[in-house]
Amino acid sequence: MTTTEIIEKRLKEKNIQKIALANFLGITKSNLGNKLRRDNFQVKELTLICKFLNMKLIIKDDDETDYTIEYTE
Repeated sequence: MTTTEIIEKRLKEKNIQKIALANFLGITKSNLGNKLRRDNFQVKELTLICKFLNMKLIIKDDDETDYTIEYTE
């Protein structure tokens, strides 16, 4: 599953429109649409998206060790 697919699935599950996410990120709906279409996000954006959608960004290494990424301003 791509990052975009996960984001769109979670938005649908929580009945949240993309414009609300775009506003939270401080970008236009068009800019968000471009990022979703390209499936291209910075780690900072992903952590903010996860915060907005009540999710965590976790990376696993080959040994199955989990690393949670958190961005704080």
